[in-house]
Amino acid sequence: MIYISENCIENLNLEGVYIQNVNVINNQLHLNFEYIEVMPEHSLNPSNDILSTNEAKLIFHDFEVQECGFYDSSTFSKILEDGIFNPLKVYKLLNNFSLISSYSREKTNKYFNHYIAGFANDFEEKWGTCTIRYIRMEACWNSFYSREQ
Repeated sequence: MIYISENCIENLNLEGVYIQNVNVINNQLHLNFEYIEVMPEHSLNPSNDILSTNEAKLIFHDFEVQECGFYDSSTFSKILEDGIFNPLKVYKLLNNFSLISSYSREKTNKYFNHYIAGFANDFEEKWGTCTIRYIRMEACWNSFYSREQ
């Protein structure tokens, strides 16, 4: 990848993006996206505007899943209050996942914590959530989106 940025998740907009697939390799969690959005504050953004990338990857090093699963709310109206939480492996939940909410939680000792929520498309678009604890994260992409392509 041409662009590689470390621990920059606060300068990326991940809301509304799509995770195509997930791989776990040597205690690294790889999330592969159709694209991500790079905020103007990001050091690799050459513009004063939000820029979209082409295909991108987030790699969480030395990660640990704190919580991961989806809510079955088929008989309830309030998903997070009344739904039944079904734990799931991270690579199953986040594969083919429409990300709606993503934010960093407090940093503890040497670990960062990140929360992801959205629709688990492989599970009838049920509401899924995942909290990841990690030591280091890399965002990687080859190019910014160009309308000429």
